[in-house]
Amino acid sequence: MKRKVLILLLIPLLVLFALGIFQIYTERKAKKEIDTFLKDQGLDDVVSYSDVSYSPFTGTWTLHNVTLTLQGETVKIDKVILHEVSDYSLHVTAEGIRGLIPEGKDTLWHQLHYDEVLVDLDFKGSLNLEKEEAILDHLSYSIRDALELKLSGRFLGITEEVLNILKEEKNPENLAQIFYLIKVSQAVLSVRDLGIVRRIETSEEAKKSFQELEAKLPEDLKEAFNKFLEEGGKITLTFNPERPVRLGQIVFVLMTAEDPLRALDVEISHERSP
Repeated sequence: MKRKVLILLLIPLLVLFALGIFQIYTERKAKKEIDTFLKDQGLDDVVSYSDVSYSPFTGTWTLHNVTLTLQGETVKIDKVILHEVSDYSLHVTAEGIRGLIPEGKDTLWHQLHYDEVLVDLDFKGSLNLEKEEAILDHLSYSIRDALELKLSGRFLGITEEVLNILKEEKNPENLAQIFYLIKVSQAVLSVRDLGIVRRIETSEEAKKSFQELEAKLPEDLKEAFNKFLEEGGKITLTFNPERPVRLGQIVFVLMTAEDPLRALDVEISHERSP
């Protein structure tokens, strides 16, 4: 009886030990593959990181202390989490990004008394070439203790031709075709308060900056913007046309229309914080 009890106790320990060995092996293998990929892409002088870890329970990879250096500018990231990576789907999170937003004395963040501006990014999307569509589940851009911008949408006309054009990004004439090949079936953009409204209330300089911003907004957006400044919460802009609209047409309206949101029949709403 005692032997059976000991065996039962040893089984989970052996499983944990095996998982530990597997994790060490996969982490070493992953680091080698990541380094090879960066070198093959010519990014080994641009991207660096301290180490990589793997969670066998969630199946996610994490790169720690990532540094991006490009044209003399440096961006540091606490960690980059790879939730899902394949040829047709991607889910990646970057947490604790420093150096992405200017923090000088003449900036809004200085007016709002932020000691440090930290950004978190989360992207999840997929391609379906059979349906010629791309689904953006979400692109979340969060400034900690300030606000979150989130975009989602469905885009049509995503073909091999479009992907090849995107790969040849050095050719501006080909890139211009993208605006006429891709159509937007649906798009939702939201802005959520994470603490910035409270800080605006305590800074006369910041209030003036936001009043100047309000004056430049389309009329239909001003009411929701005022509620956002008074109550916080979330502003949501929903573009849901009866028929998909070419990306080029949307850009043209945004650049030329006196009230582009009304011209595009964008629905605007405001929700209070729960």
